[in-house]
Amino acid sequence: MRQFLGVPFAVPPLGELRFRKPVPAKPWTGVLSTKLNGPACPQPSTGLDQFANVSEDCLYLDVYAPVETPSTPLPVVVYFYGGSWEYGDIGGLTGDGIYNGIYWNNAFPNKAIIVTTNYRLGPFGWLASPLLAKEDPDGSTGNTGLQDQRLALMWVQKNIAAFGGDPNKVTIWGESAGAGSVSTHLVSPKSWPYFHAAIMNSGPPANWTARSLDMAEAHWDRVVTAVGCSAGDVLACMRAQPMETLVKHMENLPGELVSFTPVVDGVQLLDIPPQLVRNGSFHNVPVMLGSNLDEGTLFVPLKPSSSTADLVKWANFQFGAETASRVLAAYPESDYSSAFVRASALFGDAAMTCPVRRAARWITGHGGTTHTYFFTHTWLLIQLFDPSIGVCHGSDLVGAWDVVVAAIGPGEEKLANQMASYWSNMVASHNPNSPTTVPVAWPAYNASSDTNIEFNIPVSTQTGLHSAHCDFWDTIYAEEHPPLSPFSL
Repeated sequence: MRQFLGVPFAVPPLGELRFRKPVPAKPWTGVLSTKLNGPACPQPSTGLDQFANVSEDCLYLDVYAPVETPSTPLPVVVYFYGGSWEYGDIGGLTGDGIYNGIYWNNAFPNKAIIVTTNYRLGPFGWLASPLLAKEDPDGSTGNTGLQDQRLALMWVQKNIAAFGGDPNKVTIWGESAGAGSVSTHLVSPKSWPYFHAAIMNSGPPANWTARSLDMAEAHWDRVVTAVGCSAGDVLACMRAQPMETLVKHMENLPGELVSFTPVVDGVQLLDIPPQLVRNGSFHNVPVMLGSNLDEGTLFVPLKPSSSTADLVKWANFQFGAETASRVLAAYPESDYSSAFVRASALFGDAAMTCPVRRAARWITGHGGTTHTYFFTHTWLLIQLFDPSIGVCHGSDLVGAWDVVVAAIGPGEEKLANQMASYWSNMVASHNPNSPTTVPVAWPAYNASSDTNIEFNIPVSTQTGLHSAHCDFWDTIYAEEHPPLSPFSL
């Protein structure tokens, strides 16, 4: 595997370029050293990154290519990491090892060029202000992180052939907020020339993948006030603040599940992604998307010891009292072993699993092709570490990236290899079933059969996944749409 690390795709967004759309990197002379990852973009500490290299000068990407020079151009995948648009990087703040493509490209004949890219996070990438819109040539605001991702895609179009890649066969892929970013590019016409297929792990076109301009502007105002920039030249003051000051003053609202997202600014994003997909305003390319069995365990603010009263309090806050009563009725207490499990189940359906079905139905209804999956295996490492989180958010990444060093239980390495064969097939042919032989044919989604693939030991197909609950959430969506709020799922 050849690795080209820390390749600049944009001018460092420092000084006057803070909060502005990215500027393409300038050509360099001589040979650029690409042995080390570039810095991570500014973000709060996770407690595991005390030795991390963090800087606003962070717009770098990594390219991984097979050692052998290909006789024909190889397919390309561009990966966007997750982290609630507030955390994450390509080098691995807690230790590299999952996004480097080495396991994946070493395991399969469907060799591909893998590109992973940084993009601005938190207040540096996702705050909006009329002042910023005024200075932007397109009148855009709140989506510099989205434009960073797009500029990386443009870099791929211009340069990937030099690495042996095919610029006409580019798949964009992400997990969590990275998948939410893929959802956004899917409905943003400015991105459409730069990709030809899309994969979304736990980030379907859902309400939480974008917020209104008013919300993003109010968030900007909170930050401006917190750092003492309300008077005088606000932009000059905000650009003069040390990086650490803005990281310290995120000013997220209490209880928010996602505080930073792409913004419906009327330029980069015309509406929230689910509504645009529903209306047929999306790039009609092959799509693969899915979720995990226990998506809610890492997100709901309850513990295994929490009471039903705790659950009711959270549900009232999350959905409003009237809707919460309907939600709890749809998920009766007698069906679950604890309030925590009950909350996790309804959250997973509301935020992930049912939006996957909804998006698949809308896409196929407009003549598109989708393949949907549901991951239900609890890795042995999770069973040993914290069995209460189950098949949690992110569990599918071990298989999708074929991280076999984490697949230590009986049959787990085989499952990881099988999963990665579907993902590498999708990149190679934009169909998860070929060219590499797969254990089970993965049917394309259609609403009448409602079939998806289930990743467990063994791999199988199933129909009618959570159909009654998803019918319920479809009703809620139709009644309340568009509830442009991170509280609305």
